Amino acid sequence: MKDLETGKLTPYTRATTFIKCLDDESNLTRWKLRKVARGLSKREDLLLRVNSMGDQPEEDDADQAKTWKRDMDRLCESAMEADGSSKWSTIGSALHEIIERRKRGLDIGQVPAQYQPHLDAYERATKGLTYEHIEEFMVRDDLKVGGTPDCILKVPGYEKLIIGDIKTGANLDYGQAAIAMQLAMYANSQLYDPETGKRTTLDLDLDRALIIALNSRTGICELMWIDIGIGWEGVRLARNVRDWRRRKKFTTPYVGQGAGAQDLVAVAQVNLVQAIATAESPKDLEELWRRAGTAWAPEHTEQAAARKAVLLKAAQS
Repeated sequence: MKDLETGKLTPYTRATTFIKCLDDESNLTRWKLRKVARGLSKREDLLLRVNSMGDQPEEDDADQAKTWKRDMDRLCESAMEADGSSKWSTIGSALHEIIERRKRGLDIGQVPAQYQPHLDAYERATKGLTYEHIEEFMVRDDLKVGGTPDCILKVPGYEKLIIGDIKTGANLDYGQAAIAMQLAMYANSQLYDPETGKRTTLDLDLDRALIIALNSRTGICELMWIDIGIGWEGVRLARNVRDWRRRKKFTTPYVGQGAGAQDLVAVAQVNLVQAIATAESPKDLEELWRRAGTAWAPEHTEQAAARKAVLLKAAQS
C-alpha cells in the first residue's frame, strides 16, 4: 500500500491473516486427518508410497528431512483429494465467481443445468439489495491491514451501508468468530485506490454485517446478520496477541550473589558477547542491555554500538 503520509509503498497484512492468530483450527485439523485416513483406504498406490518412504529422517540432516516432509505432505494432499476433500469447495468457489461476474455485468458462459437453481435462489434471496461496491480493496492504516469484502450493500430500511459477505459453503456452524472479525475489519476500514493511494471513508454500519449464505449442496440461499461489534472486540484482541508474539527475549542472564558470584558474572559476560553478535535489531540490543544488569561491561557497549551500525546499514540497503 502507499503510505498515507509519505506515499511510499508499505507492506500491509491481509485481514484474513491478521485475525488468524485467534483461529481454533482443531476441528479443521481433525477433519483433515479423517480425510487422509479415508483417502489412503481408497488408494493402495498412495499407501504403498507412504510405506516406502520409511520414518522421517533425523533433523540433523536438514536437506533430507525437508525433502521427506515435502513429499509426505504431497502424499497427504493426494489422499485427501482421493476422498473428495476439494469437491464442494471447488463448487462453492465456482458459484461465488459466477455471482460476482454476474453482478459486474460480465459474461458467465453456460452454467450447468444442475446449478442454475442455486443461482436462481440467490437472486430471489437478494432481491431488493443494492450493490454499491463489489470486490473493492479496503485498508485500515493504523493496523496496516488490507482486504477485499465481497460487496458493500444498501439494505432497505437501513440508513448506513452494510458490509456483505457471500458464503457458498455447506455449513456455517464453524468459523463464525473469524467471519465476524474479518467483516468488522472491513467495516472499520476505508476504500483504497491502488493507482493513487487515495482513501475514501464510507458511512458503514459498525454493528452488523450481512451474510448471504448459498448452500452449495442444497442450493438453499438465506440471509443472516452477524454481529461485527463483537467481531471488532476480537480484532483488538488479535492485535494484542500479534504484538505479544513479536516478543523474542524472555530470559535474563543469571548473576549470582556470594560465593562463586564472580564466576557466574564471567559466564554471563561471555554469553552476552554471543547474544550481541546475533542480535537481529537495535531493539534486541536495548533489551539485552536492560536485562544484563551488572554483567554488562564497557566492551559490551562498544560491541553493541558496532552491531547496531551493521543492522542499520543493512536496513537501509
